[in-house]
Amino acid sequence: MYLSELLQKPLLCLYEGELLGNINRVFFDKSKKKIKYFEILNDEEISYCLYPKFIYTLGKHAITIKNKQNLILSLNDNSTNAYILPINAKVYSLQGEYLGIVKDYSITEKYVIENLILDNQQLINIDDMASCSTNSIVVYYSEQHVNINSFRYRIKNKNNDTSKVKVLPKLFSSFNKISPNPSNKKENFIVGRICTKDIFDNQQNIIIKQHSTITEQTLALASSKNKLQELMKYSKNK
Repeated sequence: MYLSELLQKPLLCLYEGELLGNINRVFFDKSKKKIKYFEILNDEEISYCLYPKFIYTLGKHAITIKNKQNLILSLNDNSTNAYILPINAKVYSLQGEYLGIVKDYSITEKYVIENLILDNQQLINIDDMASCSTNSIVVYYSEQHVNINSFRYRIKNKNNDTSKVKVLPKLFSSFNKISPNPSNKKENFIVGRICTKDIFDNQQNIIIKQHSTITEQTLALASSKNKLQELMKYSKNK
């Protein structure tokens, strides 16, 4: 059978005797090359999903199901591993050669997709489909083998990101390399004085101990921790 024989065909529910809408789109599993479900659209533009296993008959004028029990509201297309089977999409080879427009698909009785049928009557086996979207299809069309999976996005390893460097409080000797040099600031006059109190940052890490001499590194560390005023308050000449 052909996809064109299914599209826009009405869905008839036998138990309720109700027409539920028409087949609007077909979604397929790329890995299995098989139809995953049909999208049914009714007059109120409410869409439902119909899985092939619940089809009772493929009639000449309608598709039938036993009852509405197995119809569900349309799924999130991104979460079901299902992709729209494109119609009227342009077909290109992996080398960028235009091959035609896909007009139909041949499908087995078990809903496995066999071939793409182009507008120039050319047949392309579904196994030769490399990738597809709603407006174009890329196929392998030469003997040259290319692993298209190698074209996936490459994500940088966050563990190798050295853009942010953590500074440990113990590395006072190198602190002036990454902090502003306080020698040009007016607070520089307290360098060489004695601190009369233990001063801690907001995480209770020690900045300077009581009776210690204030250095430029101490001044830079206190400034970075917003403890400069406290350091100035509790400093005195030797």
